[in-house]
Amino acid sequence: MSKQALLPTWLVVLTGVIVVALIVGGSALQRSQASRLQAAWHDQLLSIAELKVQQITTWREEHLARAAILSGGTFFTEGLAEWLEQRDVETADKVLVRLRAMQAEYGYADVQLLDRDGRIVLSLEGATGEPVPEALEALSVALATGRPAMTELHMDQHERTPHVGVIAPVYLATSDSDPIAAVLLRIDASQFLYPMIQSWPVPSTSAETLLVRREGDAVLFLNELRHRPGTALQLRVPLSQGTLPAAMGIAGVTGTVEGRDYRGVPVLAAIRPVPGASWVMVAKVDRVEVLAASSLTSGLILGLTGVLVVAALATVGLVWQRGSKAHYRSLYEAERATSIERERAQRYLDIANVMILALDAQWQVTLINRKGCEMLGRTEDEILGRNWVEHFVPASARAELLTKLGVIAAGADWQHAYNENPLLRADGTERLIAWQNTVLKDDTGHVTGILTCGTDITEQRAAERALEEQEEQLRTTLYAIGDGVIATDSTGCVQRMNPVAEALTGWTEAEARGRPLHEAFRIVNELTMREAENPVTRVLREGVVVGLANHTMLVARDGVERPIHDSAAPIRGQDGSLYGVVLVFRDQTEERRYIAALQESEERYRTVAHFTHQWEYWLAPDGSLPYMSPSVERITGYPAEAFVRDPGLLRQIVHPDDLLRSEQHRPAQAQRRDGAAAHQVEYRIHRRDGAVRWISHTCVAIHRADGTFLGMRASNHDITERKAAEEALARERALLRTVIDNLPDAIYAKDSQARKILANAADVANCGANDEAQVLGKTDCELFPQEIADRFYEEDLRVLETGEPLLGQEVLIPDRAGRPLWWQSSKVPLRDQDGRVAGIVGIARNVTEQKRAEAEREALLAQVRAQAKQVQQIIDTVPQGVVLLDCGGKVLQANPAAQGALMALAGASLGDTLTHLGGRPLLELLTSPPRGLWHELHAGDRTYQMVARSIERGATVQGWVLAIEDATRERQILDELQQQERLAAVGHLAAGIAHDLNNILAVVVLYTQMAQTLEDVPAEVRGWMGTVNEEVHHATRLIQQVLDFSRRAMLERQQLDLLPLLKEQAHLLTRTLPEHIEIVLDYVPGEYTVHADPTRMRQMLMNLAVNARDAMPEGGTLRLGLARVVVGGEGEEGPGGPGSGEWIRVTVADSGSGMSPEVMAHLYEPFFTTKEPGKGTGLGLAQVYGIVGQHEGRIEVETKVGQGTQFTIYLPAAAEEGDESGTVRLDGLPRGHGEVVLVVEDNGVVREALLATLAHLGYATVAAPNGREALELLKPGNERIDVVLSDVVMPVAGGIALLQALRAQGNEIPVILLTGHTLNQEVGELWEQGLSGWLAKPPTPEQLAAALAAALRSRRLS
Repeated sequence: MSKQALLPTWLVVLTGVIVVALIVGGSALQRSQASRLQAAWHDQLLSIAELKVQQITTWREEHLARAAILSGGTFFTEGLAEWLEQRDVETADKVLVRLRAMQAEYGYADVQLLDRDGRIVLSLEGATGEPVPEALEALSVALATGRPAMTELHMDQHERTPHVGVIAPVYLATSDSDPIAAVLLRIDASQFLYPMIQSWPVPSTSAETLLVRREGDAVLFLNELRHRPGTALQLRVPLSQGTLPAAMGIAGVTGTVEGRDYRGVPVLAAIRPVPGASWVMVAKVDRVEVLAASSLTSGLILGLTGVLVVAALATVGLVWQRGSKAHYRSLYEAERATSIERERAQRYLDIANVMILALDAQWQVTLINRKGCEMLGRTEDEILGRNWVEHFVPASARAELLTKLGVIAAGADWQHAYNENPLLRADGTERLIAWQNTVLKDDTGHVTGILTCGTDITEQRAAERALEEQEEQLRTTLYAIGDGVIATDSTGCVQRMNPVAEALTGWTEAEARGRPLHEAFRIVNELTMREAENPVTRVLREGVVVGLANHTMLVARDGVERPIHDSAAPIRGQDGSLYGVVLVFRDQTEERRYIAALQESEERYRTVAHFTHQWEYWLAPDGSLPYMSPSVERITGYPAEAFVRDPGLLRQIVHPDDLLRSEQHRPAQAQRRDGAAAHQVEYRIHRRDGAVRWISHTCVAIHRADGTFLGMRASNHDITERKAAEEALARERALLRTVIDNLPDAIYAKDSQARKILANAADVANCGANDEAQVLGKTDCELFPQEIADRFYEEDLRVLETGEPLLGQEVLIPDRAGRPLWWQSSKVPLRDQDGRVAGIVGIARNVTEQKRAEAEREALLAQVRAQAKQVQQIIDTVPQGVVLLDCGGKVLQANPAAQGALMALAGASLGDTLTHLGGRPLLELLTSPPRGLWHELHAGDRTYQMVARSIERGATVQGWVLAIEDATRERQILDELQQQERLAAVGHLAAGIAHDLNNILAVVVLYTQMAQTLEDVPAEVRGWMGTVNEEVHHATRLIQQVLDFSRRAMLERQQLDLLPLLKEQAHLLTRTLPEHIEIVLDYVPGEYTVHADPTRMRQMLMNLAVNARDAMPEGGTLRLGLARVVVGGEGEEGPGGPGSGEWIRVTVADSGSGMSPEVMAHLYEPFFTTKEPGKGTGLGLAQVYGIVGQHEGRIEVETKVGQGTQFTIYLPAAAEEGDESGTVRLDGLPRGHGEVVLVVEDNGVVREALLATLAHLGYATVAAPNGREALELLKPGNERIDVVLSDVVMPVAGGIALLQALRAQGNEIPVILLTGHTLNQEVGELWEQGLSGWLAKPPTPEQLAAALAAALRSRRLS
């Protein structure tokens, strides 16, 4: 079959050229964009890697420096050396206190001390044995270099947590020998190092930072991985994987590289080694994320290519079908097919949501799609064949465009040329179009025309200009704010700071950006100087506006402290989500403020891409999809074939929340037959990988001329980035609006006609309105009284005409209630893009309270000066010494008490420079004392205590305050207390011995006295027994003295007036002491009543008198004194402690030889004596000490060698009471008549002696070894026991417990107690519980007989 009527060759060539040009151009554009994005990511990765390396290096240097300070500190090393030598608990505590302070200050997991062999000898967390191998390796390095070394990162095998340590050898400052030990500081890497490594400063879906090191032939990943958690210090990858960036870093490669990460995913990476360590830092990001944006532009080119390829193929097919002249019907069918294909090709062009235009060499329109007609507002017939420049381009833009077209006509290579020019619509309006051009050439290479694609960017440019104007307006507003403003993101990291904030904090915005807020904005409580809670942390936690607490102090970077006040508020988007926090604060130390400019706003939005790739498709009436553009795979992740096979996939990928809107839109459009423009709807879809994308969907129904529905053409545009930009814009607007609405100052903006175009909440309130809408568009004349409005207008006019700011104007203006208010006002010009003054921005602050505060401050300053003078007077009168030194040790001030101490300790006075105090270097005394709260100093026989406190301004020490106290008397009291403690211990031991001796003596007494009553005992033996009895009585008296010393003696306490007793003793002593000793009695007539045992009081006075007698062998004066005193009152220390009330003071003084300090040290110790052997027992003063203590008293002694001694005894004064004496009178030696006595005694020998004695006295007996068994014998119904005789102290249920148990059961049987100890309750209390009598061990038969007879007689009478 011959082929005729073929289409012109130029059309086929044109089609091929277009296809090739678009394919080549799209590829070149895609490669260019990918290269640009990749370079930007390389720079970002390199910056992040360098930042992380710097942070890690600083972190390492800080810990190494701390270890060096600790190991080199004189006090620590000397204390450690002392402990290593002595290994005692007290010295260990001193070392541990220093280590615990280090742990608490810097948060170490453990602090360990290692000996020379590398074994742990001290650990705050109880570690023992050898440290981890990494620590031993670091110790070898530290010993070799003499400096601290850091261990490798390692996993603790017990806690399963990552650790790193710093180890430092400890040397003595006075020795150049080997170290005496080493200190190991263990750090939990998950708490400090990992968060520093793993934070990423910008949003990313795949980026992460890695810290690696070499381990054998593998790369060891040291930190937690974003895409493979739980593998820190566990994941190892062979070094042979040469494409692994971490392996490249180990091999010495630095800078930016491409490769595959531990997952095998292609990545871009930046590599930097960590100085001083075996670590390498790798910052990487998936290549897919880098190139995600680069495919946006090429999609449109590929889409157009597909459309034109289809058109070209259709043309070739048409030519082929018209080849036969023989068959007219075939010709008709071919022509009809060609028409259909042309129509279809035109429809494909019409699907595009951009203008597609073809011009010939004379710039006449040869092709335009439906979108182009809509943009021009004309029909296709009104456009085709007309000169494009003359008819559709405004006159003002024609010359520039013709110049560009001339370049094309000259044959210059202008592929993918981009330009923007206005387009003239049919209604006379202009639209700004962005063109992407492709040159058309014939077979000879001559230019035959141009194919161009145009996008209407009028609204985009208008929005950009509006945004720039609004940003300029708000930026100018923020520059006029006199408060510090800091904005953070949702993690609390600084994003921007205004200049006032920079000045107040000492941080520049560049330095602070990306850092946690607490680093640049450090606040403390000015009263306690403790860290205060950061308000931003609370806003992020609770989502509410938070004001700073009272007494908040801002500590600037240079240490300057400023009191601040104001608030922090959340920044929320339109959906209510929290984007960040704005913090507004004011320096309260400066009363007048100047308007400071806000920091220049960072570039917030990027310009949208020139072209976007469209997803185009044709939906047939039967629901099938005859065509689906290849760009669908880029947008949805599904290939075009998937939709062709399953058209239902279009519905399945729509987000469930948007499905109804999508479903309602398509049928509505399908029913429209009026040829109206396509309708647009936006909704979300789910990509194949699960990601959510926003698309803009446009579709239009296609009908034949006869009304037949042919299907729907649709165009989908990925607008996810636009949606994100809209959210960013909303966040930015919310940020700026939140800032100005939360400022207490009135902030407003006016146009060139002085009409308000912005007003914050404070300004709205000042205008008397409820919301901003009520004031916008109005002048001050409509809002304020005329006089005030005129003044405001004059100021506005001055700024508008001169373009100069008007700052810090203070005026007195009455409020609406007529109250005068002081206002501080500033106004600055608002300029447009050309720099012309287009309005003003103003800020007004109510400074009435500030003015009032200034007046009050002046009054307060005068008051403070007066108070300072009073304080100085108080300091001058306090008993404690107060010294003020400058930083060089010069005495600037000293109160009278301190002047005496300085003279005694250093021979110094005001104006002198101190180097030593009490023989100790001043620098040593300015540090914390090694023990306790005070340094101890000595000057002659005086002891002083001293403590120093530094006077600091920021981090600089300006001077020192010394507190000095004479502690001589306090030390004497402390020595006395220690002596009393030693005596108490000796007394406790002596009491136990006395109890056992009493049991022994009881047996001897009972048996010897019973033996004496036997008739057949020879006289000589009876004499021996008498001698035994006398010695037993002598031993009993000695034991009584021991019990008095140990305060375990039995007391018969009663109301006793000491004056008659003292007179009686003085009379007795007059007859018993040598005549050359004069006795003097000093007292004032009155009552001197105490609650005491009369016998013990006599014994106490007699022992002291005998001691005085022995001190005056040549004679002298013995002075006895009695007085009632009040001690322990307000501000007074007395023997009974503060508030102890009235006391009776007894003094016994002699003029004898006195006592030396050596004798005083053992004064009250039992059996200590200075007399010759046989001349004294050494128990006299020990017994006095015990008697005073048993009566809740206190004894003091003053003595001087050669001048005499005075004992002063304080006894609590007692109120008048009746006679509580429980003394039992003995009526001879009565005998029993068979009455049954229950003997309760745990000592078997004593028990047998008592049973034998009672039998001898005529009593029947029953025995029990303890109180528990005695209770069994005394159960109700057992009436045969008449009286109980029980020991007090027994291992099981002693005598007092037995008495109480019987009385609790209602058993009133007589009970007699035997004791060699003091009773736990006083005897008077036991009488009240029904005690029949008590006997001291060892009892005599006479005492037993009398006590039993009295008890039985009392029972019979009752």
